[in-house]
Amino acid sequence: MALRDFIALIDEKLHDVFVATAPDPSRARKPVLKAIERAKAQFEAGKQPRGDSKWWSANNNVVHFTPNIDGKPLDFGKRFNTIPAERFVQALDHLRDAVEKGELDEMITSEGSTRAKPVSAAAGKKRAGWSEERKAKFAATQAAKKAGKSA
Repeated sequence: MALRDFIALIDEKLHDVFVATAPDPSRARKPVLKAIERAKAQFEAGKQPRGDSKWWSANNNVVHFTPNIDGKPLDFGKRFNTIPAERFVQALDHLRDAVEKGELDEMITSEGSTRAKPVSAAAGKKRAGWSEERKAKFAATQAAKKAGKSA
């Protein structure tokens, strides 16, 4: 009876929770800080970014700012993230400060690839390797190749 009660308390679904690693906020901040610095350098150099990873575009002295993590936009609660071009560098500095202080940690860790990921059950296990039958076939094939070369 006691064993049955013990077994009833076991929940195999909790294994993924057990092996998942909690996100490290400082680690999650690094790519965001790097992207902010890249956007700032591009803007100051007058280079419009290209491709899917662009965070901003400028037109008519207005910057449309669309930061994202792994293609998912960060939501600041505004319909459009438009900033006057002359204040864009200042806005990036404020954003960098907010990231460094951890004000965006929840948003960063929930949006990006730094979320906790469960480890598969097979992680860390070695594969069985070749069976004896397969090893014998391979040895026979190699021997046949050697015999063919020496003939």
